[in-house]
Amino acid sequence: MPAEGRVERQRGRIPADIWRTQLRGIAQVALSPSPWTGLLFTAGLFADSWRIGVYGLLGAAASALAAAVLGADREGLAAGLEGYCGCLTALAVLVRFGASWRTALTAVLAAAVCAVVR
Repeated sequence: MPAEGRVERQRGRIPADIWRTQLRGIAQVALSPSPWTGLLFTAGLFADSWRIGVYGLLGAAASALAAAVLGADREGLAAGLEGYCGCLTALAVLVRFGASWRTALTAVLAAAVCAVVR
């Protein structure tokens, strides 16, 4: 039994939680907290272009990671509220500047800034 105030982690659930949070962040683009909506949106991004899909995932991950490092509310992170802005920002950077390693770096940094600005 865990001590009071400590959270016992279940083995094998952390990667699933990360993906669920990632998909919820992308789903929040449509104001939906459902990971299934996020999966549908992600499939749509990859259907258009693999680069667009990768940039969307990178942006959502960078924004959520920056928010987690900065101490954002865990419930907001789990609901995907920290990922949608990063996803949209990374896609905007890709569309504006085209695909390159510099664009990818700029997209990740801009998505991380979203966590601070929000």
